[in-house]
This record gives sequence, structure tokens and C-alpha cells, in this order.
Amino acid sequence: AHVEAAKELLKDESLTIRDVAERTGFCDRFYFSRVFHQKTGQSPTEYRQKVKELPLLPMHKVETERR
Repeated sequence: AHVEAAKELLKDESLTIRDVAERTGFCDRFYFSRVFHQKTGQSPTEYRQKVKELPLLPMHKVETERR
């Protein structure tokens, strides 16, 4: 649940990785990055870059294409 919330917050480029970590209940951004990587296979920065490159599609299409 924390990682899913982090994915949404990472779409806001005005937030730093530290901001996202704090808003999702992690007190340490390095621990947050490690947990995020374990759950998603990519760092928060890599995830943010991939999301930025995706065409703007309705969420159900984006979720289907990622599987």
C-alpha cells in the first residue's frame, strides 16, 4: 500500500524522493528507495522517469500494458 501511494506521488515532479518517502510513512529515503526497488524492480527515480515517458493513457490501459 505504501509503494502504491508512492507511485502516485512520484508522478508529481515537484516532490523530491525524500518528500515522497516522508508522505508514505518512511523516515529514511534510502530505506524507502530499497523497499520501492524490492517491490517494483526499479528505483523511485527510474520509475519516475518511465512514468514521465509514457504516453498519456487512461489508467486502466497503462496498468494492462505493464503486466
